[in-house]
Amino acid sequence: MGFWEKLRAFFGGQAAGEKKPRAPRTQPTDPDALWLHFRCKRCGSVVRVRAHKRNDLNRIEEEEALPGVFVLHKDVMDNKCFQLMHADIYFDASYQVVSADVQGGELISQEEYEAAQQPSATPRGA
Repeated sequence: MGFWEKLRAFFGGQAAGEKKPRAPRTQPTDPDALWLHFRCKRCGSVVRVRAHKRNDLNRIEEEEALPGVFVLHKDVMDNKCFQLMHADIYFDASYQVVSADVQGGELISQEEYEAAQQPSATPRGA
């Protein structure tokens, strides 16, 4: 091991050619985040989007006859067919989805998102 590799290893880096093991794909824990999952209607690909509770949500005034306490207007694009999905999502005071209107896609659950991320056990055409 050369000088630079020893120095890198000392400061917590990795030696050349070594790869750090990847952490499993789980729901990130961030107290200010709302994680939303979408499926594109065109290609069926799934997307996970982070919304910040204090910065991305708008409070609905009591005079307005809309469902929920907060509203999120979000444009989401998948990375397969690059379809743009326009979402208007309404939340209650505890940040639970009350109503969702998604054009070009649909709002899905975290379980549906994770199931879509898993490689299929049976090959196509079998």
